[in-house]
This record gives sequence, C-alpha cells and structure tokens, in this order.
Amino acid sequence: MFYEYSQGLRVQKSKKKINTVFNNELVSRSTDNHWWKRFRESATNVKGKPTPGRPLSLSTDDIKAVIKKGQNLTCRDLALIFRVSAMTIYRTLKSSNLS
Repeated sequence: MFYEYSQGLRVQKSKKKINTVFNNELVSRSTDNHWWKRFRESATNVKGKPTPGRPLSLSTDDIKAVIKKGQNLTCRDLALIFRVSAMTIYRTLKSSNLS
C-alpha cells in the first residue's frame, strides 16, 4: 500500500489494483483509508506507536544495575520493578548464574 501511496494513487484505485493482483477482496476500503491516513500523518513511518506494558525482553544487565542500587531486593521486588513475574526474574538470574 505504501508503494501505491508514494506513487500518488488515490485510495480507491490502490484498493482495486491490490485486489486485482491478489484476485480477491484482500483489502477493504476501510483498511485502505486507515493506511492512507497513517501515511499522510507520518510519511514513511508504518510502525505502530509504543504500547504500555512490560518490556518485550528482559536484560540481565538491567537486572544487575538495579541490584547494585538496592542490595536487598527479592525476586518479587525485581518483578514489580520490571513488570514481569517473579518466576521470570528467577529464571533470568538462574540462566546467568546470578541466583
């Protein structure tokens, strides 16, 4: 879709062209409109906005840095800080030979 947008095609023409190539109704008009709006708002940025919540990965270095600041932290304390389960903290520490 971004290619079609960058070529200056209109929404309806883009939808028709994509659906012709794939020989079905792959793209609905609302989907096409949604993406056109996003392209206009942020040019080439097609990635979504950052979402709240826990980090996607947990770094041992991050855990070590927090442990250095507060020596008496339990797995549960670290879990609250990193917004993951205590078991995740435990496994991460154990796999790094820090437990």
